[in-house]
Amino acid sequence: MAVLSACLACWMARAEEATIAWDPPSDAAGVVGYRLHFGTATRAYSISTNVGSATSFVVRNLSPGVRYYFAATSLNSAGTESLYSTEISYFVLERLPEIPALASAYVTQNVPSAEIPIELSPGMSNGWTLTARSANTAVIADNGLSLGGANFSRTLVITPETGALGQSVITLELTNGERTNTASFRAFVSLPNLAPVVSAGTNATILTNATFMLRGRVTDDGLPLVPGGVSSSWAKVSGPGTVTFGNSNFVVTTARFSSAGIYRLRLTSTDGELTATADTVIRVHVAVDFTPPVISDYVVTEVTDTTVTLAWLTNEMADEQVQYTEDLGDTRNTLLNPVPRLDHTVVVTGLNPSTTYTFVAKSRDTTYNRTNSDPITLSTLFTAAASMAVAQSSP
Repeated sequence: MAVLSACLACWMARAEEATIAWDPPSDAAGVVGYRLHFGTATRAYSISTNVGSATSFVVRNLSPGVRYYFAATSLNSAGTESLYSTEISYFVLERLPEIPALASAYVTQNVPSAEIPIELSPGMSNGWTLTARSANTAVIADNGLSLGGANFSRTLVITPETGALGQSVITLELTNGERTNTASFRAFVSLPNLAPVVSAGTNATILTNATFMLRGRVTDDGLPLVPGGVSSSWAKVSGPGTVTFGNSNFVVTTARFSSAGIYRLRLTSTDGELTATADTVIRVHVAVDFTPPVISDYVVTEVTDTTVTLAWLTNEMADEQVQYTEDLGDTRNTLLNPVPRLDHTVVVTGLNPSTTYTFVAKSRDTTYNRTNSDPITLSTLFTAAASMAVAQSSP
């Protein structure tokens, strides 16, 4: 019977499998197949497998950290088995444990962080050591990195240097003395976070048919760094009817009230960690006047190259504003003068010389009834500079 000798080889070995190959015997007459034997002790094979006429075989599911021994035999048609070939061994390396990708850490000045979980590869054997080091020891020293836990469930607590502010790159290193794996993340040390400062504006008295402008105000220190900003929202705390907000997530927004009564509205702001609130009280009265004011004697009192002065009267106390439209251009409004009066004068400024505009007077009484005048169309005057430019452009 032909005997396999000095022919066994291991190739394409991976962490938990190995391909074992051999050469046929020099006298292969009568050989119909091969058998591979292996185990964890030399020449004491606990596993044998027929591989047919193939001269290689992939052995899988090997245990990490264990040395295996292999030998092959040949078989003839009668099933007679040859002596063992020469023996080879293969040490199965342990898989390189993985360190998870860690998000940036945010630490408060002079305060240790909460425990940061570090989940290593499950099933990791003993002999692996996890260490941590800091790239900027002035902010976070190496001895300010405290590792805890055991096996593949570890933790890290970051204690910044006293009074330090800034950032550092923290590198975790896992090694068994032969192989090493590392992972890094950034740690930020910032001042203690303060809650947002919130104002809901002054209390007010309005009418049921009015749209009221809520003028809230929020300031913040920009901490914590994530999210690095505040989010706000308005809500009704109490009141007899419903409140419809223009956009309840805007600090400055509008509100309408369905019925008369006293309403308490609350502006709430959070920086993701701390929350602050402020309230305003709105007294809503029933509107009894639904008749808008009457505009009369609407006239132009002065025209220059860049301004137009308009005047008008109202039959009841009302505010004043002018809407003006440039010929084939945009429509704009002057600033609203909210002080109620009977006689009104508005100077429209910032106009273009020698340009046609249309002007409409607008007034609103104390119960928020609004009216508009008929339009007045006119042209502003030439300036000397404009006249010179026209003259220079003439042939």
